[in-house]
Amino acid sequence: MRLNLLQLLFAVSLTPLTAALQTIYLAYLASSGSPHFIAFFSDSNPCTDGTLFGYTPEGFEDCNEDLTILGHQNITFTGCKPTTAFPFSLPTGVADNGAPALKCKPASNPPGGPYGDYANCAYTPSAAIVGPVSLLEFCS
Repeated sequence: MRLNLLQLLFAVSLTPLTAALQTIYLAYLASSGSPHFIAFFSDSNPCTDGTLFGYTPEGFEDCNEDLTILGHQNITFTGCKPTTAFPFSLPTGVADNGAPALKCKPASNPPGGPYGDYANCAYTPSAAIVGPVSLLEFCS
């Protein structure tokens, strides 16, 4: 079957311009300096590829804040309730460029993945992320 130019242009216009997001882990980084939240893709290393944001003693106040995770821009956590003390009121979803993309669940049993203590990021002179990383949620 051959498509004419108009059919081809129509077919291309229906193709999504962005790839679907993979699972994102939301974790707590308990560093010796100041504790932060950290977000990273499930197949990446939180110590080298994670995105630090927020300040955990304040609770999760980072909904609707655009983040860049491993070069992917405009990722936003959504569905936050008013700030609460630890263990925080965490987001219920993730938007990609403003469009709903993922749903978040507590990290008690991520599919095919770990939960709780996940990694311990060692100090190096160039390390931005140092300390234990504990998973809070997974968004898929």
